[in-house]
Amino acid sequence: MPGPLKVNYDCIAIGAGISGLAAARVLQDAGHKVILLDKGRRVGGRVCARTFAGKRVDYGAQYFTARSALFQGVVEEAIARNAVQEWRGVFQDQDYPRYIGTDGIRTLPEFLADGLDVRLETEVTGCEEVADSWRVHRRQGEPLGSRALVLTAPIPQLLKSDARCGSGNGPSPRNSGLSQNPGSDAFFSTTALNSPAVWVASGSSKDAASAG
Repeated sequence: MPGPLKVNYDCIAIGAGISGLAAARVLQDAGHKVILLDKGRRVGGRVCARTFAGKRVDYGAQYFTARSALFQGVVEEAIARNAVQEWRGVFQDQDYPRYIGTDGIRTLPEFLADGLDVRLETEVTGCEEVADSWRVHRRQGEPLGSRALVLTAPIPQLLKSDARCGSGNGPSPRNSGLSQNPGSDAFFSTTALNSPAVWVASGSSKDAASAG
């Protein structure tokens, strides 16, 4: 049987995607002691970028918007620290700004993770409520204890015993059917949803993000 639970954190957040990072930042800014766990090698979850054929490819989210005053403040801070920039791309008459990372979309989650206690390559194998606290079991290491628990990984992943929470586990160019359009830096996903092409990423328009 597990020994007495040591509650060392106010909150444990599982999944270091944008939701987990945002929740951890808000909680930490409010004075709580937070730890963020993710099985992946990088923060960001589906906000991710890879290098393929010498080109940087944002193969998750392509851009993001800020619709609330709270997040707009975060974006302005990220712009000041050269983590993100406005991107007009193919949107000529946009009624609100769109933003991208300055070095691929992953610079946004990297910015959000700065100053947080993030433990990557940490697989969570189970969570259980103990009195008014939570015990979180890891594949390696002793269980962690907290007063509160935040789960942000996708529900299908959380329901699996070998759940892969968060970043670093998405499809790679090798196994996702990613192919390059000859003569350009546009990449097409050819296998997802059994569709001939479900999205296109063009890095050249992002490199000229400030050109309007």
